[in-house]
Amino acid sequence: MTGLDEERFPLRSRLLANPELKRRYLHYVKLIADEYLDWEYLGPKVAAARQLIQDEVKADTRKLMTYEDFQSATGYKQGVLREFCDERSKYLLGLPTIKELPAK
Repeated sequence: MTGLDEERFPLRSRLLANPELKRRYLHYVKLIADEYLDWEYLGPKVAAARQLIQDEVKADTRKLMTYEDFQSATGYKQGVLREFCDERSKYLLGLPTIKELPAK
């Protein structure tokens, strides 16, 4: 929980100063990291989205990456998205404020 006193985010600072709201927020972070960033849950959604847009990505003449890069990034067994999800989940679940939460 860094930057809680940032003047640029006064609402966040005030909300998370409330112990009950902070507890609920941290439980949601844990839920997201534990369940929704799990590739067993997210992987099929990425695969479905990839299937849906791949022809448009291939035809796009102004894309920021090649079609092959798109395929590689959105791969089911490996890819940038899966790597990000795995690493982000591991990081979040390893935070002391998340680890010390009781099971819900």
